[in-house]
Parts: sequence; C-alpha cells; structure tokens
Amino acid sequence: HPKPFTIVATGDLVKEWEEADQKHSLWESKSELPVAGFNYGDYLKKTAKAGAVAVEVYANRGIENVYLEVKTRLEQLRELYLQRQGSPRIRGELLLNQVSITPDFTDFDTTRFSDEIASQVVKALLFFEPFMGEYPFRKLAVSQIPGRFSQGWPSLLYVSSLSFMSPEQRMHLGMGTDREADFLECLHAHEIAHQWWGNQIGWKSYHDLWMFEGFSNYFGYLFMKEKHPDGKQFRDLLRYSKEKLLATNSSGQTYESAGPVWLGGRLSSSRFPEGYPTVIYDKGAWILHMLHYLMLDPITGSDQNFRFFIQNFLTRFNGKLIATDDFKRMLEKNIDKGLDLEGNKKMDWFFDQWVYNTGIPTYRLDYSITALKKGGYQLKGKIKQQNVSEDFIMPVEVFGRFGPDKIERLGRVVVTGNEANFKFALRTRPLKVTLDENNEILCQNKTL
Repeated sequence: HPKPFTIVATGDLVKEWEEADQKHSLWESKSELPVAGFNYGDYLKKTAKAGAVAVEVYANRGIENVYLEVKTRLEQLRELYLQRQGSPRIRGELLLNQVSITPDFTDFDTTRFSDEIASQVVKALLFFEPFMGEYPFRKLAVSQIPGRFSQGWPSLLYVSSLSFMSPEQRMHLGMGTDREADFLECLHAHEIAHQWWGNQIGWKSYHDLWMFEGFSNYFGYLFMKEKHPDGKQFRDLLRYSKEKLLATNSSGQTYESAGPVWLGGRLSSSRFPEGYPTVIYDKGAWILHMLHYLMLDPITGSDQNFRFFIQNFLTRFNGKLIATDDFKRMLEKNIDKGLDLEGNKKMDWFFDQWVYNTGIPTYRLDYSITALKKGGYQLKGKIKQQNVSEDFIMPVEVFGRFGPDKIERLGRVVVTGNEANFKFALRTRPLKVTLDENNEILCQNKTL
C-alpha cells in the first residue's frame, strides 16, 4: 500500500518493510479467529498499556467528506444568518437542523482526542477483566471509520468517527441530545465487550445472537456506571432501552411484541422495521441486567456470584460456539435461591418468559400502614401484575422512602398470577412505599 498511509489488522504485526514506493506488512494470529480483517487510512497512532495488553488508537488525520459537506452547509447557514439576522425563516431553518451557529467553527479533527480515547479503552479493559476473565488477545487496536457503523473484531475495533469527536463537534452536527451522547460514550465499551462475547466465544445460530449483542450492550452500560459513579448515565441507558421496547409501530404495537429475542434477524419486518436491533440489543441487555439483579446477595448486595458465573461460562466455552440452552444449563448448575423460584433447580420460568416469549409486566401497588400496640408498624400490601400471562412470575423489590435522600429496601415479593399479597413488620413508618426503585426489572412501574 502507499507509504504515507497506515494499515492495522486483526492478529499481531510480525514485520513490515518497504519496496520501491510501497509499504508491506505481515500479520499473524496465534489462534483460529472467527473473522479477520484490516483498516487502512491516514492515521495518527497513540499507544497505551492495560496490564500486559497493548492498546493502540488510530485516529484519522483527515476530515471525512461528510464532515466537509456539513461544515460547508454550516458556513452557508452562517452567512445567511449574518445577512438576514432576525429572519423568522432562517431562525426556523437553524432550529430545524439543530445547528448552533457561532462566529468560530469547531473543525472535525479527531486526532486531538486520541490520548483520552486510549485512556478510556484501558479503563474499560481493566474494568471488564474481573467480570469476564483475562482479555483473550495480546493487543487491542481501536480504529476510526466513517459514519455511525461500528464492529468489534478480534483485537481490532472499527468504531464510528462520531465516537472520536468531542461533544462540541457533535453539537455542530446537530447531535447534542443526552441520549446520543450517552450512546456514543458507551460505544467503545460495547465493542470492547465483543472481544469476549463474539470473539472468545461465538454463536451457533441466529437464535443465539441476542446474547452477544445484548450482553455487550449491558457490559457497556456497566462501564458507564463505573465511569460515572452517580449512576445517572447507567440509569438513562436502561431507560432509553426500555423506551425503545415500549415504542409503538404504525399499528400501535410495541416493538417488544415483534417477537421473542430468540428469533434474531427474523424480528425485523415491514411492520417492525427496527425489530431486530431493538429487541436483540435492548431487550438482550435488560435480560442480563435482570439476571445480574437476581444473583445479587440479598444481605450485602455483592454481585460476586454474577461475576463468578460469567467468568466460568466464558472459560468453559472458550473458543467454542454456544447456544442459548448452553447458557441456561450453566445457570442451572450455579442456581441459588434468587433464581430457583420454582424450587426445581431449573430456569425454565425465566427463559420461557423473557427469551422464548414476549411481554413486559405492569406493576401497581396498593398498601396500608398500621401502627402496632407494642411499637413499630405493619405494612400490608398488594402488588397487581398486568399485561402478561397468568403464570408469569417475577420477584419484585419493595422499598420505603423515609426522606428526600433516604430509601431503604423493605423486602422481596415473588409475584405470580394477577396479584400477590404481602406483610412486612417495620420499625419506622415510611413516607411512601414503592416498587423496583433500582430499576432492576423490565416493567412499567405505576407506583413511583
């Protein structure tokens, strides 16, 4: 290839050399890879280390055509604005395009952010290893590509130029919403998670793809929680996913009802054009989130059981193709009280509801609090479950609000059928009783 440019590929660089006006390189993988490929461009390369893993970031030195076109458009709008300042039509046009016009345009050079991107990639790798085990390759190269498209190939990420840009640069493209910002900030972590989910292990058929996209999505969300300890972005990402699942098509049907997550690519249709990405990515993430919640230690809140299970699963199937049933059977071997709702050491109840079927429950809470003669209080309540089958079963957490910043877990109620009754003894009277304060169940909560 021409000398001025750089090639980066899956595997490891063995050697590179020049002949005449061409540059040559030889790449080698130490093990069989599910896919192999390369990226090529006028890149600025930055390097870092995540333990023994070499991290490389390749940022485009040039400005992609789409950004040049946008910049030209912005300059034209700016000239119109200056010439006809105050014109309602021009103001409306600016608002319509969500463009902020300022005297000085921010250019679309992304190389200046390479060090920060390398730092975040290192943090993501170090965060993921306690969940998923040792990173499966010797290096991780993060390379920029045009547009929104991204993929995580073995040791090589192809990631959207939009994720290389600053919030200010994206604002100039009319992409200034919190939802878009959170998605793009999470994008690198999602693709890094594919190094385990998709590259260390693969899927047997389209029926099993939901685990790889959904789980990578969820681990991306978890990294956002680590990066922003107040948890706002994590909660927002889960909320965005729920909103997409509850969004309706032209016939008023929710996208979640397009079909079970297990249907894979068959979820998209003329009635549900975005059925596949919505259900696979968003419901898949929620499924793992709910399993994470169900495996928490009810006393300490520790998620060590979840981490242990994920690591063991990836180790057990390292280098293999897996099916949904493999994941289910492994869960059943590690089942605890939080998962064994039917007392038979089986996870049929969970997979039948969330993987092989559709439906998002709605919960409503009725309750009363009575002062006891001997002191303390009795909380008596009824949780109504709607919009799912009569045999739908799910543990629901009950919380008490004791002040503006004081929320305590009061107990767990296993809800099956149309309603479940419960009683709790309390030392202090809460100001309000609610359900699922931590957003741990994919549901519509009518009690908050």
